[in-house]
Amino acid sequence: MWDSAPLFNTAISLLKGLFERGGSPERVSRGIAAGVLGVCFPSHVLRFPAALLAALFFRGNRVAAVLIPAVAILFDLQFIARIDIALTRLVWFDASEHMRLALAALNYADFAWSWLHPLRSLLQQISELCALSGSVALALGCGSLVLGLVAGALTYPVSLISISFFYDAKLRAQRYLEWSRAHQAEPFKLTAVPDWPEPLATSDVIWKYCGAKREFHTCESVLLLIDGGEAFPEMLAAIASARKTLVLETYILRDDKFGTLFAEALKSAARRGVKTRVICDGVGSMNLPDSYKAGLVEAGVELRVFHPISSVWQGGFGFLQRRDHRKIIVADAHVSLIGGLNIADEYAAVADGGGGWRDTHIRLDGVEAARAFTGIFEETWRKAEPVLAAPKSVDSESAHPYDLPPPAQEDWTQSKLEALHARQTSENLPMRILSNRELLMRMRIKRAYLKAIRAAQFYILIENAFFIPDRDVLRALYGAVRRGVKVAVVVAMQHDVRVAAMAARALYDELLAHGVRLFEYPISMIHSKVAVIDDCWSIVSSYNLNHRSLIHDLEVGALFFDDRFARALRDQILTDITKCNELTKDLHRARPWNVMLMESCCYQFRYWL
Repeated sequence: MWDSAPLFNTAISLLKGLFERGGSPERVSRGIAAGVLGVCFPSHVLRFPAALLAALFFRGNRVAAVLIPAVAILFDLQFIARIDIALTRLVWFDASEHMRLALAALNYADFAWSWLHPLRSLLQQISELCALSGSVALALGCGSLVLGLVAGALTYPVSLISISFFYDAKLRAQRYLEWSRAHQAEPFKLTAVPDWPEPLATSDVIWKYCGAKREFHTCESVLLLIDGGEAFPEMLAAIASARKTLVLETYILRDDKFGTLFAEALKSAARRGVKTRVICDGVGSMNLPDSYKAGLVEAGVELRVFHPISSVWQGGFGFLQRRDHRKIIVADAHVSLIGGLNIADEYAAVADGGGGWRDTHIRLDGVEAARAFTGIFEETWRKAEPVLAAPKSVDSESAHPYDLPPPAQEDWTQSKLEALHARQTSENLPMRILSNRELLMRMRIKRAYLKAIRAAQFYILIENAFFIPDRDVLRALYGAVRRGVKVAVVVAMQHDVRVAAMAARALYDELLAHGVRLFEYPISMIHSKVAVIDDCWSIVSSYNLNHRSLIHDLEVGALFFDDRFARALRDQILTDITKCNELTKDLHRARPWNVMLMESCCYQFRYWL
């Protein structure tokens, strides 16, 4: 008697492959769409590889992709062959009768397929494919690919709606990210990290996590600044302390309350003889009024705009894409401040009248760091467009409200600094300056992340506002989880760029399925771009883990290989995690089908986000 148990067990394994890892509704739907794309090719020899390749490219479920061509074997697909011929004649102008005969031969080989003699059938199909001329094969491939892409694009939303509708009704009834009460994430317990050898910078460990030791500088001291409540007073104090030179580079410079404070500080520095230079981005600061710029320039501030909107016609769309996303302040070639904070009210503390955005900045003391950051500023300065002084007939002193100093500015700054400087700072620690240039070293910051993630042994903590990593970073994180490393990522729950948020959420199911824990910060927009690994490697930067920072934007960061600073940054991230909502796989898969579909569509534009 024939034993059906092996066949039954195989079927169960295939179904488990659909709904276990990578079995979210959108991932299964992408797999079905990939399978439909494969079916549009004219031979079994081509259908299965095409379906698998499409599933890999579109991040679809591979089991679902293979099942569709397998089921299609049971049906007569002559109508697909006729559509292939019609599309081939549309996309290939030299279509001929030879092409029709070649396709008929392939379909005959399909029709003659026998599961009793699979090897003989396979060899027959391969011989028919090899008999095709190069032009005929290329033409048929183009026609099949066009048909497959159209059919897959139409199949995906239908499959997604159907699978979502029949998905667990109890989960589907939940609303995506609507929390009826405060939800505390489960504690993120780190694996105990052994004491590193002292001094850490001179040990062999630095080669494992960072590579070349020669690129490191010694920083006299570094102070971790949390949110605008701590960072803005330090930034204003650095500007006020400048006596010879002052440079400021920012993505957003806004004419609001705190933009006024910074304008006053910059003009005051220029009037007391400090060589003051400022760069702002043409898109990030596009709403900055001319009166604001005129007030700065007439006070003696040298102001330039990086790739202003008015000059887009000269450089085209690529010119518009390249933005200056750095945040740098260097005073007197000694004090430097970098991080994620722009100059706008939303970054200030709520108690100070701001939006309370969560962000991270650092203050660094030391000539080597200041010299490196000034060199990065100089490169951008040469490419930025200067803002010329207004005509003398314009009385900006009377017309510009920002020339009137706000009341009690010095008292406000001083009161903040007194509490801040009571904290301990890290001193004499090794630091590496990371920046990506317009044409050179675009991958420098990404390579630093990859090197450390692949070397991680205990934990990886990441805080990133726009978390849309590419395949290299995703593979590195998944590999770390497989090694037993605990990986947690803090992402934004509230977002100022809705399209980017939806594109990021398209990756959440894959991350969760591979064991990465995701925490959404619900209190305000989280704009921080920091990471810490194994109590030794840490970074604070303006760099988002997305394609925009990797390919288009100018970024800067400071990488530290020091256990003292790493532990301080680790404790801050763990504190943020206690305030977060943890995103689970079931909750994420319960969101409505239209949200899933929109996220997948937004993800296709990740290159520009």
